Amino acid sequence: MIEQVENYKTIVRHVDGKGHILIAQSYILRDAVITRNIARMLNVSNENVGWQVRQYLFSEPEKYRKSAGENRLLLVLGEITLVNHSEKPNAFVKWPNKETEIIIAELIAVTDISDGEEITTQYVDIDVYDIENFIL
Repeated sequence: MIEQVENYKTIVRHVDGKGHILIAQSYILRDAVITRNIARMLNVSNENVGWQVRQYLFSEPEKYRKSAGENRLLLVLGEITLVNHSEKPNAFVKWPNKETEIIIAELIAVTDISDGEEITTQYVDIDVYDIENFIL
């Protein structure tokens, strides 16, 4: 059974030179679950998928190893995929039930987030991105 939560109000905006971003539409308290999205585990590597799919993939933090090239990818279906990278993020993605058939990705606030503020996370696999074409 998947527990229902009332999502905080967020909005998707397009910013020139940055793409689509997720913005808080109300004040969000630290430690709050901002939203939950459904995800699926994939048995593929980043190199075997195109950009159209890659933008919806998350590396499983506990399994990702830069030096060993190990990576389990999670395909996320929802607004969490629009959250951009930041070195000082205000949110993180939690995977409370990765061992079940239906995986849930939770976006959790690590700081209070103001109305109108962009929601950001720190990508665990930032080293696989083409930094020259990546906007920080």
